[in-house]
Amino acid sequence: MNAEYQVCADELKQVLKTLGKFRKGKFVIEDAIFEFLSDSIDITFNGMSMSVDAQGEGKGKLKIKSGAIRFLSSIPCKEETVKVWVKEGSLHIEGLSVNKDGSLHKGTRSVDCEWMDISPGVIELPMDPPLGLILSLPFMYTKEEVASSGYSSVVEKAEEQLDSIFSRTSKALYPLGINEKELHEFIYASLKKRYAPDAPTNN
Repeated sequence: MNAEYQVCADELKQVLKTLGKFRKGKFVIEDAIFEFLSDSIDITFNGMSMSVDAQGEGKGKLKIKSGAIRFLSSIPCKEETVKVWVKEGSLHIEGLSVNKDGSLHKGTRSVDCEWMDISPGVIELPMDPPLGLILSLPFMYTKEEVASSGYSSVVEKAEEQLDSIFSRTSKALYPLGINEKELHEFIYASLKKRYAPDAPTNN
């Protein structure tokens, strides 16, 4: 999965210009790192980091050559926001280009990059998954993976259903001296053993 974000044009240009002027030592030799974080893009260059507020999809990091910073910062733009995206090994920034006669037209500046995707994986479940499998998703995947796959509300409803089962069952087992906490631990241990044997044992 690649990334596509909307960014404040002035803020992005200011950050790129500031980093483009920054020097560590006599020569610029380091690559620039862009980190896409859903609600921001963090840019690190020559040991200095700056953040730009942004909204978009796709999480990851990319590297571009040091000389590309100034190239990207020189994009003229009259729009309030610009699109920044990563596709097929290139970083693209929407903007305006200058014609030979000095007039402007819409265009895009692109530079080669090395992209490392860290977007949450997509969880695939069978049709009508059993309650136990749904309850085991938090053991097998991160919260981001569950949310990005659209299963957060499904897991919440399953947990509510299980709470109802706990309440009814614990009352029936009360004469045996088994309380709800013990029942909870037993059920989740069983679910982990069946659906997520490699998950941590503590819940």
